[in-house]
Amino acid sequence: MKVSIQIPVYTGANFLKEALDSIQKQTYDNYEVIVVDDGIGEDISSMLAAYPNAIFLRQDHQGVAAARNYALEYSTGEIIAFLDADDLWSEDKLQKQIDYLKEHPECEIVFSKTENFTKLLQEDMTSRQRQLLDTKISNCMVSSCVRRSVFEKYGNYQEKYEYGE
Repeated sequence: MKVSIQIPVYTGANFLKEALDSIQKQTYDNYEVIVVDDGIGEDISSMLAAYPNAIFLRQDHQGVAAARNYALEYSTGEIIAFLDADDLWSEDKLQKQIDYLKEHPECEIVFSKTENFTKLLQEDMTSRQRQLLDTKISNCMVSSCVRRSVFEKYGNYQEKYEYGE
């Protein structure tokens, strides 16, 4: 199963290399990476040259949902996976999730546990950021793998929402 990994980038571009490195360390290797510059205002294309599986797209700032929809247009994988520019994956994340999807064809989406971390100091964070970090999340978009058929059945992301697209 080919996996299309989406990485929308608006804030957090300074963490993008670490996110891409965590993809390259995956034990599962049938994937493509689609990085969408959502109007970040700095050139990241030269950094992406070190990642041969990465496709680089650029759009004016339209928000994360629009960036994810744009990535969907270019993705070719049967499975869509999500990674934000400031997040990391464990080395066996994709392997475990793809194995589960292969063993359970009736399953459309798999999540994994997440662990929150930040390089920001608490005083540099907005109250919304602190609230999100304090929330115990058992699953979230960046821990999921979704069969493409889910988007074909239910449609793409709702671009009118800032969170929970």
